[in-house]
This record gives sequence, C-alpha cells and structure tokens, in this order.
Amino acid sequence: MAEGADRLAAGYADPQNGADVAAALWWGRRGSMARFEGCDVSGDAAQDPDRFVAELRSWPQARRAQCNYMVGLMTTISAELKYPESALAYAVGGEVTLRFLLDVPRIELQKGDSKEYALLGWVDGNTLHGRSDKKVTGGFEQALGEVANRALARYPQPKGIPAGTLTRVKYVFEVETSRETSRWWQV
Repeated sequence: MAEGADRLAAGYADPQNGADVAAALWWGRRGSMARFEGCDVSGDAAQDPDRFVAELRSWPQARRAQCNYMVGLMTTISAELKYPESALAYAVGGEVTLRFLLDVPRIELQKGDSKEYALLGWVDGNTLHGRSDKKVTGGFEQALGEVANRALARYPQPKGIPAGTLTRVKYVFEVETSRETSRWWQV
C-alpha cells in the first residue's frame, strides 16, 4: 500500500533516531509520490536492494542528505494528510498546489478550484448554502498547511541545497458516493 510505504519512508528519514537514508529512499519510491527529482536511481538499482544501496553510496553526502530531507518531508505530508471533515460533510472537493522551496525552507500553498458533489439523502437548505463558505472551501489549504508545518519542524534542513531547488505537488481531493479520496501528483 502506498500509504504504508509513505509512513515507512517518513520514519526512516526521521533524524530523531538517526536517519536511514537508503531505507527512506527505497520506501519513498514505493509510496504515493514514487518520484523525487534528483533522487532517482538507475532502472536496475530501483528493483534490487543491494544495487540500490551500492548506487546511493556513490552519491555525494550532500545529495543523500538533500534527498532524505525532501523524501522525509513529502512522505510525511502524504502519510498524514486527511480529507478535511468540514469539506467532507458538505460533499465539497478541491485542489491545492504545494511548492516546497528546499533552500529556504518554505512551503507555499495555492488554492485551486473547488467542486460540489451530489449530496445524498435528505438535505437541509442551510447545508446547500454553507457549501461555498470559506471554512469549507479553504479547509483543504488549511489541512495541508498544518501537516506541512509539522513536517518542516520534524526534518532539519541540510546545508548546501542549491538556490532555487523546489518541488511542486498538486493535491486533488474528491468525493465518491461511498468514501472520500485524495490523490496527488508532481507538476
């Protein structure tokens, strides 16, 4: 499961008990994001743990530290992000683009479109009116911001990250009739 791989990657990247960079990157490649720019290994190494570790050992220490930082932070967000309850109660979906400026470090969020899904069963008229409330439509940005701030506090920024290094991810929250879903991809 991608969520389990995200949790493993985030835990292995955590510096609190000594990061295991190889394990963090290995599980990060199997998580929901699966690709981290500048942290890719060759095709053969991607499937063989021994080759994977051997290739990582050939990288400069600064690259391993930067990749551990990015993978740890981004997989923590992926593992801990939950669908906002207020949006789910009103059957509202939305999009948020995250820009992680690794060299600063700072996370910027940009709210995208929101979408109203069909409400099932008896619906109070106040519910229909409340769907466009900022507490509902802004919940995606707030939830993502809270998780991102915790992740920034968890992982110290390594030295030597080149200026302008960033990663972007678009998070899309959707409602299905049986459950809520969220998905994201790098842009």
